[in-house]
Amino acid sequence: MIKRLKKGLVAVLSAVMLVGALWGCGTGGREEAKGADTGGGAAETTAPAEKLFIGYMGSQAQDETSKEFNRNREVVVKAAGINQFGVDADYSTDGMILNVEKLIAAKVNGFAFIPVDEAVLPVVSQKAKESKTYFYLSMRNVDDPEIRKLLEDNPYYIGCQYEDEAKAGYNLIKGLSQEKGAKKIALIARPLGDKVATTRDEGIQKAAKEFGVEIVAESRTISQASDATKAVESFVSAYPDLDAIVHAGSVVAGTVPAIIKGLEDQGKAGKVLVAGWDWVPELSEYFDKGYIYAFAGGHFGIENNVANAIVANYIKGTPLSDKKLELKIPLILATKSEDIENYIKYAYGDGVIYNEQELKKGFFKFENSDVTAESIQEILDKWSLEDLVNRRSK
Repeated sequence: MIKRLKKGLVAVLSAVMLVGALWGCGTGGREEAKGADTGGGAAETTAPAEKLFIGYMGSQAQDETSKEFNRNREVVVKAAGINQFGVDADYSTDGMILNVEKLIAAKVNGFAFIPVDEAVLPVVSQKAKESKTYFYLSMRNVDDPEIRKLLEDNPYYIGCQYEDEAKAGYNLIKGLSQEKGAKKIALIARPLGDKVATTRDEGIQKAAKEFGVEIVAESRTISQASDATKAVESFVSAYPDLDAIVHAGSVVAGTVPAIIKGLEDQGKAGKVLVAGWDWVPELSEYFDKGYIYAFAGGHFGIENNVANAIVANYIKGTPLSDKKLELKIPLILATKSEDIENYIKYAYGDGVIYNEQELKKGFFKFENSDVTAESIQEILDKWSLEDLVNRRSK
């Protein structure tokens, strides 16, 4: 089983890297997607008025990550007894607004989406308000106070959910310190000011201060993978007693392998540990060689699963709170190759993050009147690889 899983690992994680560039890292761009599924054969131009429809921006691409994304929406639709209407995903600003217009024109009752940037939100909010269409933000919260106020004043804005990047950063540094004895680390990261980079840095800095870890150097100007290799060489040369390098994200593909190359070239691979974000194709190999401590990821399936469950409550007339929602989803910290293999085993194939029974009991207020925004957050707080394996291996 392990050998079969490892053979498919490169293809799966390559897809994760591609989707991460579009979704997880907020870099924009365009996902080429053809023939989005409407949930019932031939494409429709309007959702039938007598039925409830969730709208979505998606893809029928056959890579594992796209299939995971779709599968976790479809189980919600089935469990809730509603329908779905889709348009091809487009992560340009104009394309995203056009897709919102298409969903509204099709008369869907609500939709969740990943905003390419906050600038699209005033337009989306106005269109949703005029059409009385519920909308919910996935993988993003809202920082701009004026946009936040505008959204909060809209009765059709449900709220948002996003990964707890700060907590992941905190846990990575805590683990390096408490489990590996790291005292000196270097950072390779995106420039501060970038929303994801700033949030991750908050967690890193908090843990470093709390556990007495010194951040001796950083590089935030990676424009090509080879820059990361050069940065590692500089780190190691200046700090021979360096304990770890934290890859806190990059807009450049191949950064993690470039970091490993730099350490191998200096004879430091396995002596200077690597930790960070982004599940890359080589990760399982690096774990087995003892080169890395932990990497955060594993959030695409749960994002779509939960976001559509939230929307389902509102379009069925069972709001979860009288306030706007703001849910946090923990990132999984993989600490060995088996972690990634287990995620693939239980979350890919026919796997879903929360199945029909779990959705009805823990996420649908129209099925269980005890469900609230707070009770859902309690479930999400337990999200981990162990949680997934325990629920699926019974």
